[in-house]
Amino acid sequence: EGPHWYELTPGSAPRSLTARIAEGASVFTDHTVGQHGVLPGAAYMEIARAAAAQLLGTAIDGMAHVVWLRPLLAPARGAAELSISVEETASGARFSVTSGGEGAPVVHCEGHLLLGQSGAQGPWPGADALDAALRDTDAALDREACYARLQDQQLAYGATFRALLGVRSGPAVAVAEYARPEGPEVGGEVLPPALLDGVLQSV
Repeated sequence: EGPHWYELTPGSAPRSLTARIAEGASVFTDHTVGQHGVLPGAAYMEIARAAAAQLLGTAIDGMAHVVWLRPLLAPARGAAELSISVEETASGARFSVTSGGEGAPVVHCEGHLLLGQSGAQGPWPGADALDAALRDTDAALDREACYARLQDQQLAYGATFRALLGVRSGPAVAVAEYARPEGPEVGGEVLPPALLDGVLQSV
């Protein structure tokens, strides 16, 4: 079963799809900056991954050189729509996520898609590296303290975007703990926006 917060339909241009984000989706209601619901940067990555996999007919192994250029605010009413275009390159493919139609599109996010062996990563550091990092920490914030600090910066997160459980920090290191939130819209994503956004929250 796919994600409940967006659906993909054929786009108006070749090698493109349209993503429709439902009105009242938690990616807007549980992710606010000031008084505005703002689509999380991590949500663009999940939408682009799913669109590219469908357009290219292959799994996406990773992303690189991802940049976020303009935020997408929640519409006053109705669903939000984004256009995702994909162009194959010698080293994989590029994607672009825009809104506003063909006349004067606004580019929100773009980046490079890793396909096949181009997505190979190095070995995971492992438990020993984590233990060493924890030994270098001397301060801790629990979940409530983390979100209180974010609230002070006008960043408000609802239940489905509270993935951060706590942070331990030291002079040159920080270690955060996460858990994927639950909710009626959660599930089916390969790159869960709430979990990826939680990583950014800890920064």
